[in-house]
Amino acid sequence: MCKNPENSYNSEEDFTCGEFVQELLRETKCGYEVVYDPQSVKGLCHYKKKEIILTYLPETRTLWPLFQAGHEIGHAYYGPDFLFRYRALLLPVIPVLFLVPVCLGLTNQPTIHAFLFTICACVFFLLGCYEIFSSEVKASLFALEKLKSRVKTQKAVDKLTKRLKLDIWYNALEIPAWFTVFTSSLWFFYLAARYFSQKAGGAL
Repeated sequence: MCKNPENSYNSEEDFTCGEFVQELLRETKCGYEVVYDPQSVKGLCHYKKKEIILTYLPETRTLWPLFQAGHEIGHAYYGPDFLFRYRALLLPVIPVLFLVPVCLGLTNQPTIHAFLFTICACVFFLLGCYEIFSSEVKASLFALEKLKSRVKTQKAVDKLTKRLKLDIWYNALEIPAWFTVFTSSLWFFYLAARYFSQKAGGAL
């Protein structure tokens, strides 16, 4: 969750970011260490290190820092999803996804083979996008739920809610764009490799 300098969320609350964090940690029973680092570009939740990094100081009372704290603790509360949990094993799969279409093209495999592979690769890609998207939405909804019952400036929370709904729609529309780029790239690699293979008389 990135920093947000907008004045819309600068109304001060009756409790500090540090107090809110400790209250949520006790409530969720998350054994995470919290690091306050104003030099950091965005807040982070390190599942493996059991560490939450916030970009605001603990004495901050404005709404956006409080939301950032709730958001990152939401990540800690729900934990990593399946693909993220095994990302170290799955990361090598990414370059393979682009090498396979090249191999299919160089060996002049039928188009149907490349098509079936592209479908499987796209399913994997969509699952990854869905995990990232759902993780961010769950963490944001967690933060909003915890803030609504605690803050005095309900109008600011309503404005924040509208802003987050727009962000959700934006991210939901961004996924098809990345999906199109990913699918087009796989198909381009296959067609390009097949073209050069046929031009060379099928020789590898």
